[in-house]
Amino acid sequence: MDLQNRTIMNLIKRQIEIQNYINKLNDESLEITKQLLEHQIILDNGKDIQKKTVQKKLESVGFNIITSTEKGNRLWKIKKNNKQLNLLYRESSYHEGKNNAWYTLKPDVENQVDFVIFNYTDTDQCSNSLVIDNKTLRRILSNLKKTPDGRTNINIYANAKVAKEIVCNEDLTPYINNFDLINL
Repeated sequence: MDLQNRTIMNLIKRQIEIQNYINKLNDESLEITKQLLEHQIILDNGKDIQKKTVQKKLESVGFNIITSTEKGNRLWKIKKNNKQLNLLYRESSYHEGKNNAWYTLKPDVENQVDFVIFNYTDTDQCSNSLVIDNKTLRRILSNLKKTPDGRTNINIYANAKVAKEIVCNEDLTPYINNFDLINL
């Protein structure tokens, strides 16, 4: 009986050690989850800050911005002097390789907007925008293949000084941070 009691006590002791170790790992896992969430909030706020910066640039030159949704696209209706333009704002989906910005546009978007603003972060981690007018957008889209569901992927290599659409080799450098193109 003495040997049996000792064995049971050792097993209980080992079980408690394992349970304490599991609790320690759970605590560590929770701390890591908190840190990941904090980093995600920072990343999300960074995108939100970029979007707000673009909005402030437009507002600083007298535009009023109203958001709306048309055919599944979230548009900014920008108004000034009783005139209105439809603008599509897109954040880049980073893609490693020969391009550093990737955007997906829904079918028929060129018939809904006057301008598209493609926002991206360059290799120096600076936020920049390509302000693309409808004529240029149509030219780009006409040279790109559509996906089976009608969407179009636009792959751009850009930094603060040079920008080009990779597939159709369209030079977009004149459109970098050129908000003067938007006028009413």
